[in-house]
Amino acid sequence: MMTGYKEMKAWMDRKFGTSKAKTTVTCDGKTYTGHMYGNDDCFDGNDFFQFFLTDDALLKLYYHIPEGCTDFNGIDYDAPYDVRAEDAQYWLDYVV
Repeated sequence: MMTGYKEMKAWMDRKFGTSKAKTTVTCDGKTYTGHMYGNDDCFDGNDFFQFFLTDDALLKLYYHIPEGCTDFNGIDYDAPYDVRAEDAQYWLDYVV
């Protein structure tokens, strides 16, 4: 388990709402299991993402927003188009 996992999860739960159940997503043939966090303000430029906390990493999962989607319910959250690792230690040191 990642050092600081419990602290990171507690912070994400406070910031985005409690995630009780782990979920599984697949991207480029690789499967990830963890807790998904985020809201409709999670953008890198024009790219929409959600945070994904696994037992050993903090990831950003990037999603396509379907044409005409205005409430983010039409997104297939089980199938991100990109996965990028975040520096979990940076988060623990400076954000959490």
